[in-house]
Amino acid sequence: MEADEAERHFSAAAAGEGEAFKKIYMAIVLASMIQAQELKFPIHFHTGITGGLWDGPVTNCDPFLLVPILRQPRFLQTRIVLLHAGHPWMQHAGMMAHIFPHVWVDMGWTTPWTAQRIVEVYREVIGMAPISKIMIGSGGHGSPEVSWLAAKTAKIALGEVLTDSVRLGLMCEKDAEKAGRMILHGNAARMYGLHS
Repeated sequence: MEADEAERHFSAAAAGEGEAFKKIYMAIVLASMIQAQELKFPIHFHTGITGGLWDGPVTNCDPFLLVPILRQPRFLQTRIVLLHAGHPWMQHAGMMAHIFPHVWVDMGWTTPWTAQRIVEVYREVIGMAPISKIMIGSGGHGSPEVSWLAAKTAKIALGEVLTDSVRLGLMCEKDAEKAGRMILHGNAARMYGLHS
C-alpha cells in the first residue's frame, strides 16, 4: 500500500471502516521503514503471540508473513528487529535472521514467560539465526521483578545451550563464552549504539 493509494482510503478510515484503516496503517509502516533507513534507526515488529486475546486470526502473528515486504530491495537497508522471537514460530524468526542481512531476533517475552521451555526456545533460535543477530530482552514492563526474572532465566537457558554446544564439539569454550556475551549484551549494544 503506497501513500497515494492510501490517501484515497483516508475518508473511509476516518469514518471507522476497518479495511480502509488497515490500508492507511500499512502505508504508514512502509513510509516509516524508509525513514528509519535515513535515520539509521531499527524498526521493531511485534511477532508471535504474547498473551491476551485479540480479534485477528492467530496465524497473522507468524513472522514469515513479513517476508514479501522485507525482501523488497527498497527495504534491504532497514534494520528490522523481530520482537518476541515470533513465539511460537521461533524457527521462522531465526530463519529470517539467517536469510536476511537486515533482520535480527529479540528474545523478549519468551524470556521469562516460557520458563518451562526456555532452553528449547533458545536452542531453536540459536540453531537457526547467526549468533551476532540474537538479542535478549525481558519483554516485561511495569515491574522490575520481570526484568530480574528475565535476566536470570536468560542466563540459565543460554548457559545450557552453549554448554551443550561445547560438549557436542560444535563450539570451543572460548567461542561459547564470546557468544554468550554477544547475545546477552554486545549485539544490542551494537544495534542501539550503546558503546561509548
